[in-house]
Amino acid sequence: DIDAVCAAMHALKQNRAREVELKIARVVKDLQAETRAQAQLLADEIKAERAGHEASAVKFAEKSAAKYAAILADAEAAHARIKADTKRRIRAFEEAKEEDTRWTA
Repeated sequence: DIDAVCAAMHALKQNRAREVELKIARVVKDLQAETRAQAQLLADEIKAERAGHEASAVKFAEKSAAKYAAILADAEAAHARIKADTKRRIRAFEEAKEEDTRWTA
């Protein structure tokens, strides 16, 4: 009964082929899941890295803004002092001029 033996061997080969296909499908599925997980970890890492850089840039910008605000305030104060000093000198000149004209008259 060689036909029965050949049919049984053929059935065994088909079963073995299905088992191998299932194992391959399982491995592929596991690799896909692992790849998705790694991609998500990488995306999270990139997001955290970006947030860190953005926070650093914001901190630097705030520090620079404060620095330049202080420089501007100093410049405005110096301008006000120069303006007041100039007015004082003009007044002193006018007073000296009046006093000079009083003495010469």
